[in-house]
Formats: sequence, structure tokens, C-alpha cells
Amino acid sequence: MRHLDDARTVASLSIPGAHDAATGEGMIMVAGFGKTQELSFAALWDCGVRAFDLRPAVKGGELHIYHGPIRTKVSFEDALEALCYRLEEHPSEFAIVLLREESDSEDTAERALWPSAVGKAIEAIGDKAALFSPAMSVGDARGKIIFLSRNTYTG
Repeated sequence: MRHLDDARTVASLSIPGAHDAATGEGMIMVAGFGKTQELSFAALWDCGVRAFDLRPAVKGGELHIYHGPIRTKVSFEDALEALCYRLEEHPSEFAIVLLREESDSEDTAERALWPSAVGKAIEAIGDKAALFSPAMSVGDARGKIIFLSRNTYTG
């Protein structure tokens, strides 16, 4: 990305992405079922992926990434930390995280925790976090994780 013009908009780019990106890190429940990726976050990054579909849910009081009802071996916080680490190594790059609450839980108390839990996780990465705007330039995005969400969250 270092060769991209800083004035170009992020919205004008075609960015490689990974569906259910955390499934390459392994699944907790049924081996192989629900797995859509073979590669880890690091390997996806090394292949040029910069958009990561992450689907956190609160279950048992923890914010983990799921694919449907199947829990991956990655917490949402660990996924963000891994991306922040890559951005430290490659400050001219940026990442996009597509968020969606992945919960088939009928526990309304846990589902109610999702917005604030996601907001806290994003706040924890500080100035590495950016909310997407159609006018956002590549220069504004460098070194950041841009968040797009199908759900609302606090923060």
C-alpha cells in the first residue's frame, strides 16, 4: 500500500478480504465444521488480505469470535492485537474489520453486552482505530484498523 497516493479514497480501492477470517486459527467445537479459512491471521496478511470479516459474540461473559454457533480459538481482543502488531511492522498499510454480531444465543442479557464489549475492545487499541467514512483517504487510513459494522456498538 505504500505506493498508493495518500489522497486516494479508501472507498475507491479493491481490497482483498477473508470471510470468517478467524476460522483459520482453529475451532473449539466440531473439527472442520464451520471452518472457512485454512490460514491464520498472519498468513492471511502475508498473502495480501487486508479486510477481515470478524464476528464476535458475548458468551459466558467473554467476547470471542464465532462462525454461527461455533466458537473459534480467537478472542476479539486477540484478533485486534494481531492486526495492530502487523500495522506496527507495516505502518504504510491499513486493515479493515467488518463486524457483525454472531449470536444465536437466546440469552438477552449476554446479547445486550455486545455493543459495550465491542466498543471497549475498539477503544483499547487507541489511535489505531478508525471508523470508516466514504471520504476517508488512504493517508488518513495508514497505520489504522478501519471498522465497518452491520450492528451498532458503543464507542
